Amino acid sequence: MDTATSPAFLRAITDQDFAQLIGSLEPDATMRALLPGGMREWTGAESIGAAFARWFGDTSSYEALDTSLDGVGDLIALSWRLRLSAARFDAPAMVVEQHVYAAIGPTGRIARLSLMCSGFWPEGDDAVSRG
Repeated sequence: MDTATSPAFLRAITDQDFAQLIGSLEPDATMRALLPGGMREWTGAESIGAAFARWFGDTSSYEALDTSLDGVGDLIALSWRLRLSAARFDAPAMVVEQHVYAAIGPTGRIARLSLMCSGFWPEGDDAVSRG
């Protein structure tokens, strides 16, 4: 498991630092994501960074509630749960959780991401709180 790139990528998510996120990716990185609306794919560090900026940028508040970093074979397993507020949402605070398996490329940066996303949910509107 890489000891430098994966924490930098996770820190970029928690800090809303999309330039750092892009810098932790191989220039020709790819991302496949299972989103609530279906499967999507991106190619290139800039394109992937733009997706994260679209999801997590332009917020009035932003907080990492939980993060994890581990390894599975040659893959890096990352996850995060965020609470954020933004004018584009119909609720004061939304929660989103994402899980990623990442492969490291030839320069030590992330070359491939496989992501699964919960979607954005009003805070407190989850299965655990519903019982």
